[in-house]
Formats: sequence, C-alpha cells, structure tokens
Amino acid sequence: MNESNGNLIPRKDRLKQVLPSGTRVKVRGEQWLVRSCEQDISLDSHVIKVEGAKGIVDGLEMTFLDALDKVEVVNPLNVKIVPDFSPKFQKSKLFVDIHFRNTIPVGPDISIGDKAAINSEPWQHVGAFQALNDKVHLRPRILLADAVGLGKTVQVGILLSELIKRGKGNRVLVVCLKSMAEQFQKEIWSRFSVPLKFVDSKELRKIEGEIPSSRNPLNVHNKVIMSMDTLKQQGMMARLEGTYWDAIIIDECHNVAKRKTASGRAKLARKLSAICESLILTSATPHDGSHESYGSLLELLDPTIVVDPKQCGPDQLVKYALRRFHGDVISQDPALQPDDQPIDCDYLEVEESTLLSLKGKKFKLIRSKSDRGDSLFSGTLAKSLFSSPEAFKSVAENRLKKLEGKLGDYTEDQDFLNESLRVLKSHNIKKTNKYKELVSFLEEGKKGKKHQRTVVFTEYRKTLQALGEALTKDLGLKISKKDTEFDDKAEVVVLHAGVPEATQKEIIDSFGTKDSKIQVLLATDVASEGLNLHYNCNRLVHYDVPWSLIRIEQRNGRINRYGQEKKPIIRYLISKSDNDDLAKFQEGHVSNRLVEKYREVKKQLGDTGRQMGLFDPLAESDSVQKNFGEALSTNDEDDFLAEMMGEPTVSDDTFGSFQGTTANDVRYKRINTLYDDYDFFKSALSELKVKTKVRQA
Repeated sequence: MNESNGNLIPRKDRLKQVLPSGTRVKVRGEQWLVRSCEQDISLDSHVIKVEGAKGIVDGLEMTFLDALDKVEVVNPLNVKIVPDFSPKFQKSKLFVDIHFRNTIPVGPDISIGDKAAINSEPWQHVGAFQALNDKVHLRPRILLADAVGLGKTVQVGILLSELIKRGKGNRVLVVCLKSMAEQFQKEIWSRFSVPLKFVDSKELRKIEGEIPSSRNPLNVHNKVIMSMDTLKQQGMMARLEGTYWDAIIIDECHNVAKRKTASGRAKLARKLSAICESLILTSATPHDGSHESYGSLLELLDPTIVVDPKQCGPDQLVKYALRRFHGDVISQDPALQPDDQPIDCDYLEVEESTLLSLKGKKFKLIRSKSDRGDSLFSGTLAKSLFSSPEAFKSVAENRLKKLEGKLGDYTEDQDFLNESLRVLKSHNIKKTNKYKELVSFLEEGKKGKKHQRTVVFTEYRKTLQALGEALTKDLGLKISKKDTEFDDKAEVVVLHAGVPEATQKEIIDSFGTKDSKIQVLLATDVASEGLNLHYNCNRLVHYDVPWSLIRIEQRNGRINRYGQEKKPIIRYLISKSDNDDLAKFQEGHVSNRLVEKYREVKKQLGDTGRQMGLFDPLAESDSVQKNFGEALSTNDEDDFLAEMMGEPTVSDDTFGSFQGTTANDVRYKRINTLYDDYDFFKSALSELKVKTKVRQA
C-alpha cells in the first residue's frame, strides 16, 4: 500500500501491536469484539476479524484493516467517575442489577426457563436439566418423545431459554411441518419471548433480492423457523453448508427417521445435525416399532452412541432421550380426568337391511384376473354406512363410475350398488339416530343462547358436509358460505384437507379465542395431529370412531392436553343393532371393542401403538377394515378382532416409557439480584421517565 494515498490511515494512528482475542475496539462508530488479529506484511496492515458487540452490529462478523479504518481500543480503565444523584441511588442499583442479571449460569441447574408464562411443573424441567448435564453430554442434545398432550413445545422453550441465557442460543433454527409453524412460533414467543422469523420460499427470494449475491440468505436472521419442505428444495443443502447454528430444533422428528427406503428428510436431518452445537428432537411417535428407527434418531444426537441400530435399547435411550406418558408425570386432579363415554345409537330398519344385504357379498377386485374378492371395498362400503347415508352413497357412486366401461363381468356388483342406492334414496343423515344423539349432546351443553364450544370429528367429507347443513338448520346456527374462506361470524365451521392452509390457520386461531363466534368445529382427521384445540374448549365428539387406537389418542389429545383447565368431555357415537345376524357385522362390535381397548392400553402400556404393532394410524385402520371386510364378505362368524385386541403385539420395554432423569433429580439455581423482576421493571421505567399505571388483575 502506498501511504501517500490520502485514503489511508497515517501510520502513527494505526495499531502498535497485535490485539489479543476478546479486546473491545471501536470502528466506524460501533463497538466490536476482536476474534483474531494478524499483521499482514504484504498489505502493510493489521487484519482484524471482529464480531459486533452491541446495537445494530450485534453478532455481525466483519474484517477490518487498520490501514483503511481507524481502530480505537476501548480501555476499560478509562472510566469517568460521576456522582449518582438519583433517588436512593436508583441508577447505580439498576446498573449493578443489570450486570447480575447478565451473569451466565453454569451447569445443568435450571435458572430461568421455568419462569416463563406457563404453569410451571417440575416434570417439565427434566428434559432441559438432562440435556444441560455436561457430566453426561459433551453437547446439549436430546430427544423429547413424551406422549400426545404433555407439552413438548413448552419443554423445548424451557431448554431454549436456558441455552440463550448461557450464551449458547444466539443462532436458532426450528424445522417443522409447515402446518405447525405458526402455532410453534406463537407458543415460543408468547410464553418465552423468543422471536422466531418464519422463512418460506417467498421470504427467501425476498431476502436474496435485498442482500449482496455473496451473502447466504440463511445467515441474515439469527432466529428462524422453516418448514421441512422448504429446506428440502433444490440448492438448500448448499446453503446450509455455509451456516452454523447454536441450536437446531426438529419438530415431529419421526418424519426424518430412517425407513426402508432413503428419504430426503432423513438426509436433511443428517445435514442439520452436523451444523449445530445443540440439537433438540421432538415427537410423540418417535418410532415405527423397530429399534432401527430409534437408532437413526439417536445417531443424529451422537453418531457414536449406537453400535448396532438393530440392538438399540433402553441403555442408549435413557442417556439421550426422554419418553413419558400421562401416568408417568401427571397426578391428574380427578376433576380433570376425562369423562369419555360411548353413546349407543340404534340402527334404523333401512340401515339394518342394507347391512344384512352386505353379508356374504363378494365384490370383484378391479383390474385383477384372479377370483379373489375385494374384501377391502366390502369393509369400506360398510364403514361408510356406519358414518352416514351420504357417505355410503358417495362411496357406492364412485365405485359405479370406476366400473363404467370396464372389461369383465361386473354386472352383479353394479346391480347390487344400484339397488342399495335405490333403497337409501330418501334416507339422509337427519333421519339417523346417531345424528339425533349428536344434536341432543350439543343441546345439553347449551348455556343461554350459545352452545358450549365442541369439536366433532368424522372420517368422511360427505358426512362433514351433511352435518354442517343439518346442524345449521336444526340449531339455527350460521355456517360459512364457502369452506375455502373463513367467516368470522360463522358459528359452525368445517375443517378438512381441502381447506386452504391460510384459512385453516384463521379457523384454529379464532377457535382458540374466548370471544370467537364458533360454537361447533366439524373436522376430519386433518385436525387430529398437533393442533391445540383445548383453549376455551373441553368437549369432543367422535361422530365416526376411527378404527385405529393411535388415531383415537390423537383426536382426544386435541382437548385432553397440558393446559386444559376443565374436565374433558369426550363422546363416541356408535351405531348398534340387536339383530343376531349382525352380531359381529356392525359398528358396535368394532368400535366398542376399540374404545374399550384404548382405555385399557392407556392405563397399562401408555403407548397405544404397541397394541397392534403397526405404529401408524392408517395402517391400523386399513388392517381392521380389511379383516372386517373379509369376515363380512365370507360371513365368517369367528371374531376377527380377537387377535388384534388380545395381548399387545409389541411387549419390548424399549417401546414403553423411559427417563434417565426424574423430576426429583432436577436442581434450581437462582441468580441473586438487588430487585425482584417487578421492582426492577418498575424502577427502570421510572428512571426512563415512562408514566405507568398499575391495573389490578
């Protein structure tokens, strides 16, 4: 460099020596912390790599040359002593108290996470204490696998708060399903005051247009929440290569576990595990019944912990994972124990006659040359009748459309379906006893002019639509004109997979508020996973009982979850017949057994998936439906449910509950301060001359 250039800093004003790391310097009017400093002879300058210390440059990494920018060392000894004339030395006390509050905790003791906007319980702190235990873990990494409704997001927030307090949570990335992003974001902000910036493909393009092409858009925001699908997009792996995070949270991590075939999500998870210090995985269903699925998740936490994925067991799990069920952690107040009861609904004569006509009926399998009957369709057709006449008609009409123009002789099947449609032509949902029981239940919960807020689950879209039309007329309630648009004045709202994502969010947000107009939420199983429906609602009806123990638990978990302040009232509407010829070929035989077994499993095993050993609600439902269809089409009087509802298929304790640390092990360490939180806040506002008004709660 030529010093004659007027743009250079004179040599006498440059650094006299190499600065040690941690030195605070002032450059371009801002303060920075030196990360490294070297003398470069070729440049005739010191090369100083720094990180912003406060203000608008906080956390920003830069490189300066003292030949181009004047670098001033901030000497902590150059302090000007001034008297404190504030009342009772308020300024000095606040100054000292701030330094106390900025003390960084050490060790696993809980210091701040339990002070969030939650009804703090000791068992909620176990995950954070276990993950922060540096005698067990080199890095804070854990799998939070508690059952549905135990508040895993709250536990994540507690651990995240502790990491931030320890200076290990400056850069945070949350990866979740897109449908869950807003709920997760709100929960972490409203309870723990941790702001997460939602970044999707659209936001990424916006960021790219605002920054130099050399900068990575993933490094612009320090605390980010993104969907798995966004991160799976082309080019995102390369962008992730250029990032490093203090903490990464992968919600619903069963989606990234290894399966028989390689998945993009599993590859994404491996990449994420390598670019962070702390890793938090959450899932209520962390395995598919195999040791390998558990092993693949543990490998993300620590690649050395699992020697043989097929042999992954409790010894490895208790170190890095936490799995508990309601009975393990909550001694629930009897007043809050769920009141879940089946309600018998008698079949009408037309429904019984249709079911009787299905006995022994074998449908031909479409696109097959074999004589094997289509037992799955037999079960589907019967199950649709259990739901509603509208659902049955829809299933039958769709089958007839598929048979049009098909090669082969499907005449018998077509005649049967056409005759069934003729018999049920004038029959509709309003005439069924199941519908009348639903109306009766809703009317019982009426307070004044309003019905108590209730969630009604059904499996069929046609049943959902029929219920919406019938309830609005019989109860005098208003329903949205279009499913695709949210009407904030609607009292009956439907939620299904065809509802746009933005509208779904509006519905859920409104349903959770006290002044919402919604009285009845009609939903398919799109609302059975992950959503918080327990705010201002404690009533749930299974209009169709799902033929899956896992799905029953998922649905019930929408209102029977941590934070519910009222007794959950759950009803299962189950059609039944006293006709001996339909003893095993009716909804009552299947659904009553499932509800009974569900209660039993919840008490004894905790994990409902262990009963059938399929660990997937669709697989469970298909299995029951297929076996029911085979029994129905062959008129087999043997109890096809005997084996399914017998001894649990999976008895291995690995798939039960486990916890290496308990609530009794958790320790707490408070930072001593001059003021309590309220007085500190009050004094700070007073010093800032901010007028306040205290409102009594």
